Amino acid sequence: MLSAVLYPGVFETFDRERQEYSDLSKVPTPVFFYGLEVGDETTFEIESGKTLIIKLNAVGNLHPDGTRHIYFELNGEPRQVMVKDLAVESDVAEHRKADPDDAKQVGAPMPGKIFKLLVNVGDEVKAGETLLSTEAMKMETNVKAKEDGVVKEVLFKEGDQVQQGDLLVVIG
Repeated sequence: MLSAVLYPGVFETFDRERQEYSDLSKVPTPVFFYGLEVGDETTFEIESGKTLIIKLNAVGNLHPDGTRHIYFELNGEPRQVMVKDLAVESDVAEHRKADPDDAKQVGAPMPGKIFKLLVNVGDEVKAGETLLSTEAMKMETNVKAKEDGVVKEVLFKEGDQVQQGDLLVVIG
């Protein structure tokens, strides 16, 4: 409470990051500020008796959308993750993401292509009604409305590629 009163702006940033990333105080300070170089390894105890050993093996090439694959080992097991490289500018437009807590925002359940669009702006929809279909790996997925309402915004057209979580439809 004292930190919030004395340093309100700093505390808000700290609290927001703590909620998003959990307790970062366990990460060694040099690793937190400067990251790992390829081949570096670090260890930290996340709780009593649980230690993580992380080794950075490789950093992939930059993709057109500004992302890279990061190859690492977690406790000796090889892993990879795709991350947005914030150090570079991307020519690809960033799509708005749906708020999972807002039933009026309908997001893409998985990456894929908009296969069939079944609604237009101004259409009335009922909860459970199919708004559009996506296609990924020759499998179609129906995306349904979570609430009754009127379609306020349709952000993609048939044939567009979407990523998981992209905002597809807004219901007013």
